[in-house]
Amino acid sequence: MPLQEKCRNLLTICRKAGKLEAGFARAKDAIEGGYAACVLLTADLSDKSRKEVLYYAQRKQIPVVQTDWEMTEVRLLFGQRSGILTICEKGFARRIQEMLLAEQA
Repeated sequence: MPLQEKCRNLLTICRKAGKLEAGFARAKDAIEGGYAACVLLTADLSDKSRKEVLYYAQRKQIPVVQTDWEMTEVRLLFGQRSGILTICEKGFARRIQEMLLAEQA
């Protein structure tokens, strides 16, 4: 199973566990609420949205990972077109970050 597919499978499990938020408003709420563990950004996210989410994440020292995914892929996986995915559980966040960083290497 390709690493990318493993990561997406883990994200699906994360979503089913209720630990994945999609969209800017939910990301901001999770970051400001202190329960965001990691934020993932798609490649085709607008510069304005990217800048805003980075601002909030940096204020709370939440890791942000750039992916090579596109919003259409996110929609196919989760039924919602979004450029921002927020992981709200540290174990999931750590493993997904490891997978994405290994994929980029």
